[in-house]
Amino acid sequence: NFFELGGHSLLATQLISRIRTSFLVDLPLRTIFEHPTIAQLALAIEQAQAAQSAAPTPTVQPPPIKPIAREQRRMKRSELKSDGQNPVAETPPAEENQPEAYSG
Repeated sequence: NFFELGGHSLLATQLISRIRTSFLVDLPLRTIFEHPTIAQLALAIEQAQAAQSAAPTPTVQPPPIKPIAREQRRMKRSELKSDGQNPVAETPPAEENQPEAYSG
């Protein structure tokens, strides 16, 4: 039993991390508390591996990046600037943002 042999929550966290690395399976921390013996833990790992291999992993493709012409970029920048949505264009220079020096 993990806890009878001196295991505690910090060691359980390390154990979960090593299980993840060694067996390529992601178990929640509570698995150690629910299955504290080696036999129980081995069964939980096997079940997680079986469930992981049975479930198809979805592949998400990012949307394609469409190149735009220089003129389109210029127009978009001017639209953002005129709408007040461009915080970079409205930020004053750094020296104007500095607080007043303390004269005490």
